[in-house]
Amino acid sequence: MGVWGYEVLCPRCRTSMEYMSEVERGGEVVVSYFYRCPACGFRVLDERVAVKGLGDGLLLEVHRHTGRRLLVLKSLRASS
Repeated sequence: MGVWGYEVLCPRCRTSMEYMSEVERGGEVVVSYFYRCPACGFRVLDERVAVKGLGDGLLLEVHRHTGRRLLVLKSLRASS
């Protein structure tokens, strides 16, 4: 049984897919949430979150299957 009481079936082989996540580190940190078929390895991206450091804050870029959101967060530390 999948999320919310239903199964997500692989469009390629009709096997029940598993919900997974992975993290990539480099110049930015990228977290991907996706469905993966254990039989054939087919993947369906659900959400991708990229975090980049800015001079005094962070840039969050969120890609979902419904669209894209961009957030800029500034540090709340007092400057001296």
